[in-house]
Amino acid sequence: MTLGDRVKKIVGIEGNLRDELLPMITYNAFSAGQAAGSPLNGFNSLFVTEVEGMSPGFVGVRSLLGGLVDAFVDPFYGIMVDRTRTRWGRHRPYILLGILPWAALYFMQYHSFGLSQSGNFTAVAWYYIVVSMVMAAVNSFMNMPHVAMLPELAPGYFQRAQFNSMGLLTNGVTMPTMQALLMIFIGLTPMADVPHATWRLLAIISIAIAVPLMTVTPIFTKTPSSLAPPLEQKFDLSLMVREYKQVFRNRSFRQFFFMRYLWMFGWGFFNTAMGRGFFLRETMGAGHLVMLISTVAGVAEMVTFIPNYLLTKKVGKKKMVWFTTPVLFLSFALVLVLRPGWMPLLIIQELFANFGMTGMQWAIANIQPDTTDVDEMITGRRREGAITAVDNLVRTSSAAVLGWFIGTMLEFFGVEGRTPAGNPSPPMFAARATDYFGSFFGSTNAGLRLMRGILPMLFVGGAMLALRKFTMTKDDHVLIKQLIAEKHENGFVDPPDEVKTRMGEIAGQPWDDMWIGQPAELKESIPI
Repeated sequence: MTLGDRVKKIVGIEGNLRDELLPMITYNAFSAGQAAGSPLNGFNSLFVTEVEGMSPGFVGVRSLLGGLVDAFVDPFYGIMVDRTRTRWGRHRPYILLGILPWAALYFMQYHSFGLSQSGNFTAVAWYYIVVSMVMAAVNSFMNMPHVAMLPELAPGYFQRAQFNSMGLLTNGVTMPTMQALLMIFIGLTPMADVPHATWRLLAIISIAIAVPLMTVTPIFTKTPSSLAPPLEQKFDLSLMVREYKQVFRNRSFRQFFFMRYLWMFGWGFFNTAMGRGFFLRETMGAGHLVMLISTVAGVAEMVTFIPNYLLTKKVGKKKMVWFTTPVLFLSFALVLVLRPGWMPLLIIQELFANFGMTGMQWAIANIQPDTTDVDEMITGRRREGAITAVDNLVRTSSAAVLGWFIGTMLEFFGVEGRTPAGNPSPPMFAARATDYFGSFFGSTNAGLRLMRGILPMLFVGGAMLALRKFTMTKDDHVLIKQLIAEKHENGFVDPPDEVKTRMGEIAGQPWDDMWIGQPAELKESIPI
């Protein structure tokens, strides 16, 4: 057996290694580029609070307004992608057009063009809020077509897991590289003491790594032309409403929707950089270690790639959750007992958290593309753009509300940012938890433990319950693809009654009400 054959056996690739592997690499180059910008962006909330003088409350408002922009543009982007007709396909043009605006806005997240030196911190806050809002629109402009491209490139159940696995590998090159540069340039220096010039330099380096990689995907990923079939309906607001109403007819998607929403809140409460940074500073007395602890967390996340991948290949997309999530709950419990000076236990807690989260994260990422096949069984059309738009809306709205709540909560419990002169940042809200709950339960320490320990337990527990309700298996997915192929080929399909019942359970509606169960002459009657 040759080396190439051994690689194919381990990875699960059939056919020519080059033909199968190259699309995975070119598709995930975009993700690798964004991963290069992710480590620095993870500290942007600390940059604007500790360096630029924004209060946590303003950071929360920034997150909320950015999410509102996403909520407004996502539905239009989704329909726009599905209706795009070019010889380059439906997805690649948007990715290419968005890269340069993304680069400019990324730099502007770390440079206020002298505003922070003016002493007008309200103006500084609104500058970063506006930049964040425009960046949200540009990110969706590129990310939605990229995610929507995957079901088209990888129609198979496990093939999609392979594409996502390659994404972890490519991200595992660029993200640690940038994280290492952050350690070199910032290391154990408190965030407030890192010069503006260093932040700008790191932004430029991130852009220099990210942009060439992001460009690879739209130029070299081969996707079919979307010039045919021609559009049958003129776009208007009522069409958009019908399209997205149709998405929620899909029971599998509704299950995925609640699972994603609960998970985003659960993991988001714990893993926000601002929360981690202030927890280290206020509770552990070790604010200078935020970069080191974040690096430890990233390494822990990466090492779980192999067990996740192999278990998905062997037993399906949900198995790893039941191994890893108990470790995640243990890490949340440790947050409640950590004390200053307990640094070894803090490191163990972060390792447990980032190992524990990967099972649920992996399951959700691999389940989402399968819901598009259920949608095709219902409607008879490929609508990756609409499905991805709703999914993206879930993620961004979750992040927006979460960011607003975290910023408001931190300020409510007495956490303060720092101006360039070292003074507390001007607060956005006057209310404080101590006025309502007393000096113990209303303390900063209590608020941080609530945010990083108790709330994550509640929301992740809800996400696990939602995952248990998602019953579609690998065999179900294979059968769905076979039924769709037969319907497209013959105009009708008539499986046994038990199959019709099972497909109805997955889709959440009777077989005869779906496109898959309609005679050929009635296939256009399915409402959109």
